Amino acid sequence: MSGDQTYPCEKCQAPLRWDAEASLWQCDACGNSVVAKKKPVKGAWSYHIEESQVVERWSTKRQQKELQIFQQRLNELGERGWEMIGFESVPLLGGITKQQKGYAYLTFFKRQA
Repeated sequence: MSGDQTYPCEKCQAPLRWDAEASLWQCDACGNSVVAKKKPVKGAWSYHIEESQVVERWSTKRQQKELQIFQQRLNELGERGWEMIGFESVPLLGGITKQQKGYAYLTFFKRQA
């Protein structure tokens, strides 16, 4: 199983071995076993996209408040294991005038599945 991800046993720190038939990790050194729903796949990721908006006609105070809310949300996601991998600003255009009225900010995240 070279190249596969391995984990240390919580009891003795020896490497765990994946037992596909039993669908769990086994420690040959101490007999400990760790139940898992599936064998982790190295490089498997989950992705998430967040959107926020800042409108130019908002007051400076409102813009600052929205940015603080956005920062709090980034920190919450980080605490839950999400890593920001990209950021894109998309201009918001008025439906009739087609003039730019602000931006939608798309933030892209990933975490190991």
